[in-house]
Amino acid sequence: MKNIFVFIKLLFLFLITTALLLTRDWFLITLFMFLVFIVIILVKPQKILRQRVYPLFVIGALIILFQLLFNSSLSYAARIAAGIISTEKIITLSFIVLIFSATTSISQILSIFSFLPKRIQLAISMSFGILPAVIEEAHKIILIQNARGLNTKSLNIFKSIIPIIVPLFHRSFLRAERIAITLYSRGYQD
Repeated sequence: MKNIFVFIKLLFLFLITTALLLTRDWFLITLFMFLVFIVIILVKPQKILRQRVYPLFVIGALIILFQLLFNSSLSYAARIAAGIISTEKIITLSFIVLIFSATTSISQILSIFSFLPKRIQLAISMSFGILPAVIEEAHKIILIQNARGLNTKSLNIFKSIIPIIVPLFHRSFLRAERIAITLYSRGYQD
């Protein structure tokens, strides 16, 4: 019975995200974003919400900037509107996935995919384990770089984000290499 409930939640997540991606009406997208935001305030603590929202607004600002710079087929007002709609979709999708992950455990999600081959189940479980580790590494790197005097609130991308992204990629690739060596040594090879 529990698996059926989790399967229904996963199916609902898929249908909602698909409908959101196919919607072009900015009013519906904005309304849905605020509804999801209200639900997430009720589900998650404020600290986790702030940690999730700040990077999304940075990504949204970059999307709007890229729309302005590189989408020359539209007028400037249409470029800004397209950037805002894309940003709202990304924020809403992120909130929906956050609600799903907050209300569903990894073991419940993996139990739904028990019909898949073991290698795919392993990949799914590893992705659920690696993402929080990468986020934790990013927080550690930010703390270390702030201790070294980096101003992470600067608007200059090269001065504020690159010193965080480069070590994060380095540590992530090292982690992936260690996992690959471990899997290879335990016989999970093609």
